Amino acid sequence: MKPCLHALAAFSLVLLAQTALAADGSDLRAGRQTYATFCANCHGIKGDGEGPSAKWLSPLPRDFTACKLMRMYSDGDLFKSIKDGGPAALVSFNMPPWKAILSDQQITDVLAYERSFCGATGLSK
Repeated sequence: MKPCLHALAAFSLVLLAQTALAADGSDLRAGRQTYATFCANCHGIKGDGEGPSAKWLSPLPRDFTACKLMRMYSDGDLFKSIKDGGPAALVSFNMPPWKAILSDQQITDVLAYERSFCGATGLSK
């Protein structure tokens, strides 16, 4: 009976480890960490565009909690603005390119985390 319990425990740990991975391969925990390190200073820890540096920026950083607006952008648009910077994606010139610092996987993770500010239904704001 003990081997069965060990196998069940190991299987449970594998399932727990996989729960943060979305269908698109993004990892929300990793995205949250990367976001806190590189994005929150401008976009705010709550994703509302009110980070400590936002008051010096014009236009203001994107508010990821503005769900109606966020639904207008494809994941490809947002990925490009993170990777290549705002001017390359035809958005704010204040948005720097992160391609020299973040891998494509890290950008995918951050993008998934940004999308999570609107929750599963995206109906807030």
